[in-house]
Amino acid sequence: MKPRREKVEVTLRVPNMHCEGCVRTMKEALVHNIGETELEAELEHQVVTAIFTNEETTLEGVEEILTEAGFEPSEIIKHEARIGNRD
Repeated sequence: MKPRREKVEVTLRVPNMHCEGCVRTMKEALVHNIGETELEAELEHQVVTAIFTNEETTLEGVEEILTEAGFEPSEIIKHEARIGNRD
């Protein structure tokens, strides 16, 4: 039996995110490392929300990928798992 597939949503404060180029760099790093990932950014609040499945990575994995891309998160604002479809 396969483990339950869940969508995971994490919202992180990224204090050195300043422009759309920063957002693009973070998105490219996530896609390169874990595949399809949704990324939404609020530049004025320096906050990003990443949505991925638990089969792709973990919260810690996202933090590590962003840090390696030069955007170390300073705070976890939200971390939520939602049950998705089983494959």
